[in-house]
Amino acid sequence: GVAVSDHPGGPFVDPLDRGFLTPQFPNANVPWLFDPACFVDDDGQAYLYFGGGPSGSNARVVRLNDDMVSIQD
Repeated sequence: GVAVSDHPGGPFVDPLDRGFLTPQFPNANVPWLFDPACFVDDDGQAYLYFGGGPSGSNARVVRLNDDMVSIQD
């Protein structure tokens, strides 16, 4: 899920009210769907990295929209 707050200490809410990274998520066709991490590049573009596993060949990345809870591609 996604947790957002106006303050670092909370309270936190889920703006989607559902899971964000599920097998139906675009480009989530990997057997190891875990450990999502967000990265914001120097140009301000945010990316979500996820996947992995023993072989390391299952990692995926998608660009996030400015709202950080939806994807560009």
